[in-house]
Amino acid sequence: MKKRRFPILIMLILGIIISMLVPVKASNISLEYSVEPNGNKGAIIKANQTVSATVSDQSLATVETSQNQVVVTAKSGAVGVVDLMLYCGNTQKLVQIPVGYTTFYFNDNTLTVINGKDTTYEITGINKNDEEIVPDYTTDEQGNQVYQNADNYSLNVGIKKKGGTFAFYGSSDDMTITVKKEATGDSNLLLEGLNLKSSFTSPITVKKDSTAKVYVNCLSGYTNTLTDATLNNSDIYGDTASGGNGTNASYAESAVIKGKSHSDITLCGSGILNLDCKSKNAIKVGEFGNLTIKDLTLNIQSAKHGISCDNLLNIQSGTLNVNALEDGIRTDPDSVDEELGKLGKINIENGKITIKSGLDAIQSMQDIVISGGEFDITTLGGYNDKTFNSKTMSCKGIKASADTDSTDKSTNNIVISGGTFKLNCADDAIHSDAFVDIKGGTFEIKTGDDGIHASTTLDIGIKGDNNENINIIVINSYEGLEAGTVNISSGNISMITSDDGINAAGGADSSGGGGFNPGGGHGWSRPGAGNPPSGNTSSYSLNIYGGNIYVNATGDGLDSNGSLTLSGGNIIVWGQQSGGDNEPLDSDGALTIKGATVFAAGSSRMITTPQNSQPYITSKTSITSGKTINVKYNNSTVFNTQAIKTVNYVLYS
Repeated sequence: MKKRRFPILIMLILGIIISMLVPVKASNISLEYSVEPNGNKGAIIKANQTVSATVSDQSLATVETSQNQVVVTAKSGAVGVVDLMLYCGNTQKLVQIPVGYTTFYFNDNTLTVINGKDTTYEITGINKNDEEIVPDYTTDEQGNQVYQNADNYSLNVGIKKKGGTFAFYGSSDDMTITVKKEATGDSNLLLEGLNLKSSFTSPITVKKDSTAKVYVNCLSGYTNTLTDATLNNSDIYGDTASGGNGTNASYAESAVIKGKSHSDITLCGSGILNLDCKSKNAIKVGEFGNLTIKDLTLNIQSAKHGISCDNLLNIQSGTLNVNALEDGIRTDPDSVDEELGKLGKINIENGKITIKSGLDAIQSMQDIVISGGEFDITTLGGYNDKTFNSKTMSCKGIKASADTDSTDKSTNNIVISGGTFKLNCADDAIHSDAFVDIKGGTFEIKTGDDGIHASTTLDIGIKGDNNENINIIVINSYEGLEAGTVNISSGNISMITSDDGINAAGGADSSGGGGFNPGGGHGWSRPGAGNPPSGNTSSYSLNIYGGNIYVNATGDGLDSNGSLTLSGGNIIVWGQQSGGDNEPLDSDGALTIKGATVFAAGSSRMITTPQNSQPYITSKTSITSGKTINVKYNNSTVFNTQAIKTVNYVLYS
């Protein structure tokens, strides 16, 4: 009897049924939407997909959903920000809707004011001739005041000194927002889809001598764009006493967002803020002022500088994309004096920061402290840009450097304890006129000059620490690490250089920077720094206490104009190939090897002999590139590697 075969059709049907019973994870759906605020009484959201929605606080608003449309209606008397969550499959989007606050709706040449909780504001008309009027208004069907730009005057919303919370949305080609002089109450500016331009001044200005905090809060779910004009550049059109031609003496602020002296500004929220600078700075905060950036997505396009602050610049979190023809992020006061509140410092705690700058990417007149973040930095056209001129340009990645008027009080410390850094720079990738202290972080460096340069002391790592916290890869450089005194205590460090690998030396760096101040008692006082070298601390020295270090140099591998001490770590050095005048280990003072494992190979023309050192082996046998180097002791191979270049000198200890 023939065996019955299970029909193929039935098997296929069963397979389909089984597959339908197995849960399938919904794929993320591309959800796009637009928000139409209804004054301060709610909003209508229109999506490209069928959505559902909830609000976090039902005491503020109700929500009704119909396929791809959501209607949010504020409850009577409610004041606050409604957190509305849109759902479509596995996709969720947060939209924040302010209700109950006084709200300003910009619509071309008209401004509608919907009064709410705080009413400490005034509407004026201003022009570049420093003339001011109180404009007339009409009343719409809802009883709201409606203003219109008059001939030669543009409308300005002025927040008075008691401050408050206000909402802004809509679009205008020539209106502005100002927090008035000597404000004492905090001001919270809620941006819910604002596209604002000014033809002659800053779209947002915080006047001087304010003791209030100003929050520019970009609400979640919205894109906001602020733009100025070339006439806003005070260097060209400002007061004649300051070098301008006087055509815009009173209102040229040289920034899209301008905070005058003593301003305390925080850019925050989960939304998007685009700044298009036609004048000088996308953001400028004057002396004694503070600028904080957190959470938001900030996109900057600037004709000159991106972000400039004269006192303290603090980046806590968020996504920053800066494209500036000159400096990207900087503190640049006329002088520095911490006692007077002229700090000139940058503190970065976290965030995703991308900078494309024509000059320096991050530049401080005093200190730069970085504890975390993800950095992608390009200066000029990158490490191989042929237009870079070291005599006339500074195109460094991260730079702490004071001008000649501030050197007596400027400390110029760069302290990095965490973060990931991708640095592609025409000039030094990291540069300080004094001290660099790297306690953590991952660095990928391409530079046309030095990878890391400190004019006084460079400290890398912490003695006794493992090597997992620091990873430095210098893919292209003139010199990899350079300072008057170099101390390496831990980390994984590798470099390829066209001149010296690690250099402890005096004189100007190759980019024409200031001379060295070697040694540096100041550097030794910082936590995590190594022990100072014995003898005169003002002499040049290169000290390696630990770490895994690989050097491939065209010049000297390790070069010290003073002492060279290798007392820990695993060190592999390839110096100039045979026939050159450079050596793998070059020291003008004592070369001491005690506690480190060292392999060094290069040219035999000039040799520095270790003194008071642990046992070592040397050879002057010529070895061609690609051949295997076997280091033997008592007929046993203790180290072997393939030659990456032709050498005729090898030291192993």
